[in-house]
Order: sequence, then structure tokens, then C-alpha cells
Amino acid sequence: MRDRKSNGTSGPGKLSVNGQVKRSGLHAFSLFLVLLLSSALAPRSAQAQTAIVGVNVVGVDLASRQTKDDLLAQLQRYGVNTVRTSLGGHGEGYTDFIIKAYQRGIGAVIFIGPEAGSTNNAHALPPDKAAGRPWGIAALSDADPEGFKKWFSDELAKLEAAGVRATAFELGNELNTPRFNADFGPDKIPGRVLGLKDLENLNDSEARAVADGYRQYIKIMAALKDVRDHSKLNRTTPILSGMSAIMAKGREVVPIPDSMQFLRQNGLDKLADGYGVHVYPDGNPRLTVATRAQQLEQYGILSECRKDTKPCWLTEWGFPNGSAGCPLDDIGRAQDVQAERAAFKQYIAQGRLKAIVYYSWSGVVPFNWEPADKISNDPYNIFRCGALSDSGRAALAPL
Repeated sequence: MRDRKSNGTSGPGKLSVNGQVKRSGLHAFSLFLVLLLSSALAPRSAQAQTAIVGVNVVGVDLASRQTKDDLLAQLQRYGVNTVRTSLGGHGEGYTDFIIKAYQRGIGAVIFIGPEAGSTNNAHALPPDKAAGRPWGIAALSDADPEGFKKWFSDELAKLEAAGVRATAFELGNELNTPRFNADFGPDKIPGRVLGLKDLENLNDSEARAVADGYRQYIKIMAALKDVRDHSKLNRTTPILSGMSAIMAKGREVVPIPDSMQFLRQNGLDKLADGYGVHVYPDGNPRLTVATRAQQLEQYGILSECRKDTKPCWLTEWGFPNGSAGCPLDDIGRAQDVQAERAAFKQYIAQGRLKAIVYYSWSGVVPFNWEPADKISNDPYNIFRCGALSDSGRAALAPL
């Protein structure tokens, strides 16, 4: 997932040039926009929807029962019918949340770590503040297909015993970056961009380590598909790939298009039903909708999702609002959200974009290098000051 310790400026996982621009609108326009967005959130049954629209929820495995119940009540109140969250977690907290959400009519795009079930941590890396990595990470090359298969079989059995039909299974998160894939290693060349030719070059030890992990990833996906194909309720649940991030300059990365092409050469499209991708767009209010749409293609976020490939699922996107005050001035961010959604529409109409899942609803995330009582709030949250913000209403309106 995106770097959650954010002050709203450009950073890892975000495609942002000028940062968020603060704006204030006329009172009359603000009132008109709020009324318009409120109308857009009318009951789903009364409106056509051509793409899955949802929102990420974070940290629920560590939340108390009351906090989870409150969160589910909030989601229901505002008509949310799809969330993205993890599987397993501390005390099976994520799995429990998915079940409770489904019982309340809320489906889940379920993020699944490919390292699950593995006992091999030979290439794992610890948290590292200097590297901008607040969590320890596993290496794809250490993943164990048999261990994963057993773990996922057990977790899926728990979901199916409760009658859960998942919206999608997303295997991994931003694995084309060193923030979530230890195969990039601590001693790699800073800022190097590994292209398709690099991954294919057996004489490039640095790229070969990443490529070997990618090949192991394909084996994990095959194990996931085998379990899914033999399940009772989820045989047609889409499987999504997780090479999903656009990274800031200065960090080693395999661009999304190169990752997708390499994985397709190694059998991805026989296993996956879609490609998970992320974008954190520019908050420049002067950008036209046409320019925003061009950027989605130009920067490789949606360029690999064509009619002859699988569709993209945008499982993270969003804009920050660094204001800590209440009531929240969110009109400017709502305008950004509306403009970006307008850019998404042409890809949805072409069948190239299947879902847009905003990051994120709410939640607080502790960081390993901070005192246990220090919690970082996320400026990307859309549930603020006890209510869904203007930008949240715009982000969650049907498309």
C-alpha cells in the first residue's frame, strides 16, 4: 500500500509534480457541489454502475470489536458496497472483518501477501526509516507455493464457511518496488530503473534477483488459482496481479509496463483476470481532464490494459488534504477527485478499467520506529470530522 506516513506532498507511490494546491471556492458553489455529490450517492439500485467503486480500509486487524462495528456502520450509512482489505492478520482480524462486512452487504477486494505460508526468510529485510520503509518486507524469491497453497486453502475455507463470495483476490501490493519486495535488496543501485531487457539479462545479477522473484510469483499465483478453481463459492472470483506502483525518482523500480510484459511472457495471462495498479495523481487544478487521461497512458498506469490483454483494476488512488481542523475544507480536493474520475471514464467505457478503489476511508497507522503511543494520521482519509468528506462523496459516487 501507499506510504501512509505522508504530509500530503509528493512521495513514494504517488504521481505528483506540484503537490496539492489549496483552494477555496465561493460559498454558493460549495453548497451546489455538496448537493450535487449528495445526489450522486443515491441508492445504488436506482443508478447504473459500469465500474466497481470502493474504498480501502486499513489497520482493521488491530482494531477493537467496537471500532470494527463502528467502521462497518459508517460504510453502510454512506452506501459503500466494496472495500479493499487484507486477509489473515493478527488474530485473523482481517478475515473476521471481511466476513462481517459481507454479512452487511459489503464485498471485498482481498489483498493477499504472496509470502504467506512461507517459513523461508533468507532475503527478508527489517524496517528501515532511512529507506522510507516503516515495515519489514519479504522477498518474492523466498515465497513457498506449497506453503502458500495450504495457508490460502485454510483462509478461503473460513470465508466460504461464512458464505463469503469475494469481489477479487489481489496477489501482492506494489511488488515492483523495494518498499514491498526485498528482492530489490538493500545494496542495489539507488534510482535505477529496471526495464524488460534488464529482467531478461542473465548477466545482470541485480536484475536477475528481481526476475527470479517474479518467476516465483507466477508459481504462487498458480497455487492461488488452483485453490480458487476448486472452491465452492469463489470459482469465478477474479485474480489480480500486484505489480502496481508508480514510484518517486531516486528509488529503484521496475515500471508497471515492464513488470506486466515480463510476467505475461512467463504465463501471467493464463492465471490472472486483471492487473492491479495504483496512481496518486497531480493535484494541479489547471490540468484538464484530457491531460489527466493522457497521463494515465503516458506514465504506464493503464497502458498495459488493452483489448488484447486483461483489464486494470485501480485498487489505490487518491489525493491528500493535510488540514487537521474541523470542519474540513475539502472542496478543492473534491474538484480534483471529480476531474480524475472524468479521466477514468474513457478507460471504463473501453473496457480497460474495471474498478476504482479509493485510498482510504479512515484509520491510523503506527510506525515501527516511533513510540508505541505515537500514531500517524493519514491526509488521504476521506472520512474526517465524523462524516464523509466532500471528496469522499465524489470518490464513491457510482460510475
